[in-house]
Amino acid sequence: MNQGVTTVVDGGSAGQAIFAGFPRYVMPAARTDIYCFLHIGSFGLAALPELRCAEEIDTAATEALIRSRPDRIRGIKLRLVGNLVVREGIAVVKTARETAGRLGLPLMVHIGDPHRQVPPSLTGEMLPLLRQGDILSHIYTGQSGALLGEDGRIHPALAAARDRGVVLDVSPGIKNFTFSTARKMMDQGIFPTTVSTDISRPSVTAYAFGLTVAMSKFLEMRLPLEDIIAMTTIHPARAAGISDRKGSLKPTMDADISILEIRPGRWRFQDVSSGTLSALADERGHSRSAAWHRLDQSIGWDARNAHQKGYPKTRLHYDPDAPNQGFERDLKTVDKLEKAPLREPLILVPLARVERAAHGLGIRCSILLSYRGSGDPLKGWSV
Repeated sequence: MNQGVTTVVDGGSAGQAIFAGFPRYVMPAARTDIYCFLHIGSFGLAALPELRCAEEIDTAATEALIRSRPDRIRGIKLRLVGNLVVREGIAVVKTARETAGRLGLPLMVHIGDPHRQVPPSLTGEMLPLLRQGDILSHIYTGQSGALLGEDGRIHPALAAARDRGVVLDVSPGIKNFTFSTARKMMDQGIFPTTVSTDISRPSVTAYAFGLTVAMSKFLEMRLPLEDIIAMTTIHPARAAGISDRKGSLKPTMDADISILEIRPGRWRFQDVSSGTLSALADERGHSRSAAWHRLDQSIGWDARNAHQKGYPKTRLHYDPDAPNQGFERDLKTVDKLEKAPLREPLILVPLARVERAAHGLGIRCSILLSYRGSGDPLKGWSV
């Protein structure tokens, strides 16, 4: 990982039926140390959404594999998505939890269902089952099944889970983090135990980018730098059960060292809901101003991310499952933004009927509705 990251923990890409390819092809090709949480589903994330039927779970084979590879497999992974979870609900969680318990390993649970198939109430049923050391991923998701209710309050069982030692993990990825949710939950005392990325092929070029970007977001949201460093070193090592050799600088530990620079300047970070966080930091990383705003629904995208020094070029993302906003809403928003005192280049790409129709025909299209501001935000882009 050319991201200042020396150790990665994979979250369930492989299940027991396909794990053999992981140590044979993936690990030897990487300079980064790799550990993993084995998916409770036999085929991992090879086909999404996983867990289509009960036959995908073979606890005996899963346990046998984990007992044979304790050096690399550090826990069990379950995502609360898929047909089996929809049908069987909490029974799937209990199966995964019992399997992890017999092995003496933590269970990592993904929450947030973008397809809105799993009942949101399953999150509340699952929380009391989590034990000390279990990992709750995507704590600041805004998807169905989130920990923040429509009334803006955290789920009643969340604080109890935190207090008994459940690891609260960020894992923003491409769909599971919003600044609004994070701020509301932190205002209620829910802070991350670990700051991670949920990096995948799509998220490495959009939203997540890498660990230093995730760290920078929380630095701007007023978390102390010392805490952020612990959330990306000591705490993850403990959560993965490798703190005897990773995560700290002291004798007998692996000498994994990354040297990071806090760069002063003005930065813009984006979340999946088109919320943006503007940061103005001094040479010590201390914020001098902070502003959060959200462009109406999901039609706004700030062009500066693509030109930010050190960032990979960002691709405009079209989600065919996003709600149909319609031209009327888009045009009203454009009118509103045209009258706003914008200082930066702005590109608006509507998720509207014409784009949905084009997607149905297998055609890629982006429509430039409006742009105002200085500079040339379209340089190097085809629109």
